[in-house]
Amino acid sequence: MSAIFTISGNRLHLIIGSFFAALSIVLNVLFYLTGEAPYYQASNIVPLFFFGFVTIIIFSSILRERKINIDIIAGAISVYFLIGITWAYGIMVMELLVPYSFTIGGIEPNQLRYLPDFISYSFSFLTTTGNYDVVAATPFARMIMMFEMITGTLYIAILILWLVGKLVVRE
Repeated sequence: MSAIFTISGNRLHLIIGSFFAALSIVLNVLFYLTGEAPYYQASNIVPLFFFGFVTIIIFSSILRERKINIDIIAGAISVYFLIGITWAYGIMVMELLVPYSFTIGGIEPNQLRYLPDFISYSFSFLTTTGNYDVVAATPFARMIMMFEMITGTLYIAILILWLVGKLVVRE
């Protein structure tokens, strides 16, 4: 709800964001009521688009700002977290489409994994810390995770460069 509130300044963004959020809720309820796999799969794919959309909207609004203030810095931090969550859903979708894309220490291949697991894996890759025993098992998964590592590194580098540039111009 806070993501929808954040993008509510533009009516089209509000409509698109609300549509994705409502669809995600409906699909989760349908999966809970029926237990059908297609609802589960769709309930993981739709949030990927929702969080991706919200991330892009907030990031683009930050870049359009002329002055740096605490709201811009908080927004930039929020975008970093949103990037991690978006990638987490991307990892979930990849695991749905190509099972056993990841080997995870301590978890059997057929054991159910939950969103918090994927979020922790995502931030492990995004920050390039490798704190979790997660291995991309297929060439496609390795390539995708390499892009997540590059995204995390470039976001931090470009964000700091942009913030310093804005502060230097201001003085």
